[in-house]
Amino acid sequence: MKNKLYLAFFIFSVFVVGIFTAILLIILDSNMSSMSKYFSVTLLIILILSVFATIILATFMIVKKRENIRKSFDSYIEESISTVGVGLVIFNDSADIIWISKFIQGRVNKKLIGTKLNHLSTSFGEQFQKGNSLFRFELDGVVFRAQIDFNSKTLILKDITNEAMIMHQYSSEKSVIAEMEIDNFQQLQVILPEEELFKVRSSVIKLLDSLVDNYNLIYRQYVNGKFLIYFNKAVLDRFAFDKFKFLDKIRSVKVMDGVQLSVSIGIGAGSSHYKELIDLAKDGLLQSLARGGDQVAVMEPNKKPVYYGSKSETAQSSSRVRIKQISKIIEDKLKLKTIKKVVIYGHVFADLDAVGSAMGVYALAKEFNKEVYIQNNTFDSTTEKTLEKFFSKEEREIFIKKTRATRMTGKNDTLVIIVDTADLSRIENDKALDGVKHDNVFILDHHRVSKLPNDIPSVNVYIDTTASSASEIVTEVIQFISKSVKPSKKYAQMLLNGIYLDTKQFTNSTSSRTFAAASWLEGFGASSGISSEILKLPEKYSSLVAEILSSVKEVKKGYFLSSYPGEVPQDIISLAADEILRVQGRYAAFVIAKLPGKQEFKMSARGINTNVQVIAEAVGGGGHFGASAAVSKEPLTIFEDNIIQSIVSLKEGD
Repeated sequence: MKNKLYLAFFIFSVFVVGIFTAILLIILDSNMSSMSKYFSVTLLIILILSVFATIILATFMIVKKRENIRKSFDSYIEESISTVGVGLVIFNDSADIIWISKFIQGRVNKKLIGTKLNHLSTSFGEQFQKGNSLFRFELDGVVFRAQIDFNSKTLILKDITNEAMIMHQYSSEKSVIAEMEIDNFQQLQVILPEEELFKVRSSVIKLLDSLVDNYNLIYRQYVNGKFLIYFNKAVLDRFAFDKFKFLDKIRSVKVMDGVQLSVSIGIGAGSSHYKELIDLAKDGLLQSLARGGDQVAVMEPNKKPVYYGSKSETAQSSSRVRIKQISKIIEDKLKLKTIKKVVIYGHVFADLDAVGSAMGVYALAKEFNKEVYIQNNTFDSTTEKTLEKFFSKEEREIFIKKTRATRMTGKNDTLVIIVDTADLSRIENDKALDGVKHDNVFILDHHRVSKLPNDIPSVNVYIDTTASSASEIVTEVIQFISKSVKPSKKYAQMLLNGIYLDTKQFTNSTSSRTFAAASWLEGFGASSGISSEILKLPEKYSSLVAEILSSVKEVKKGYFLSSYPGEVPQDIISLAADEILRVQGRYAAFVIAKLPGKQEFKMSARGINTNVQVIAEAVGGGGHFGASAAVSKEPLTIFEDNIIQSIVSLKEGD
């Protein structure tokens, strides 16, 4: 076809050139009349115009044909990629949409050309602002996978709605296993008569039966007070959306005066293997119990636990069964001749409770003629001052450096006891357990924890969030040791100091057991007057606390926050938070200040019948129901904004 066009064009060119030459010869002929020459010139002009017209027409036809071919090809390409659910958006340097394919026009129910690219949808705008080039978002009920090429200013969209629906359906049907336990059930068995205990069990079973009627789940009680529950991800999403509100029915049941019924639940999700789901559920239950009970912990592989509930701390009971059990296990270990040494750990920047409880364990281990040391070299200012005042330099040699502790614990003859924390990242020695037999490690703590240590036998872990302090726990352990242990006056005083610190001098977190422990310690010479004097605000810090409190503001009703850009000892930060709560109508206090010598800010949180731990956890911290903390390397303004956001977003009952 192309060769024929070339031949026709060649013949036409020869014909035109021949006529043009003939006419030109006629014009140049001197014998030609004027009329003939005029006619020949006119004919030549017409011929030239015809040639130009022919060329223009031919060029137009060729261009038109090519344009039609291009449009046909573009239409074919666009139609082809549309069949697989792909569309194209082109934008300029200002992120204005300048062209969209027909596929996009057919999927989106609004005008796009001329609008900003990041206005496609809220989720798209967030990803675009972050500079992400591959992500998914939803627009007008259609789920797209977006791929942005910032160099060529193009956006490729693929409709993955069906894929998303299938994946959602698959995810919704994935199995979930939960393990539920009635809080303090063993203690309730000791305290309550059989008819009252039956009431407790039947209340929980009645709740589970109602869930069976309304949700796709089944359950089975495999031992008194413990249940296994099976359901799917869709049911879990509904529970999570309502923040497990159904547990309020349990909380409304009164077991006895001052004690309400509560349960703890661990949930395993996000896996296709039932064994892994059961392990996750068991781990979640341990987390819930260790954090104080009355809550739900949702565990998924490679994800941080998600907690719900925490409306109250598990009610204190008069039963001392568990403390007696852990005391017996520790005593049996200390009696072993194979155990030669004991290393005790408190948390970094140890306060009076960490050091007091560590010294209590030190006194206990010494009664069994063991070589004992405390691995702590960082203390808050109050503790540092107390140690310098009441203990000589020689007496303080029981505190060793982490390198020495590591060398000692590389053998099976050493017992490791961690007090006032269950988080191994909060002790000074990150190699504390290297080479130590797991059943030679014990934890004594009273804080709600976010993660329990791996591999340590559960019988060796005693976490009682209803205890006032670690010092109270250690005091009870000493009392239950069959061998008579008589702590020295100084060590008894340090234990009492720890109790006084964490109870705010018996104004918070106290029980009959707290007073009993304090009374027992006073029998060995400890003085409440000395503890009160130690905890008084030092004169040199009174003006600093006043300056910190001058910027206090109410974030929401009853929740007050103060931030200070200067350096403040961490125990003074806590004292400032306590001072805020001395005013009526204040339920929670938060104080932020810079830690001395560090590029970090600490937030100390205090609450009166208010869970401040969930707020501390939201900004990377943790602690206790009514006393928590967090540390951040972010700038003060960002850290403060994050805390404010956590407070504001906290819903009633969380």
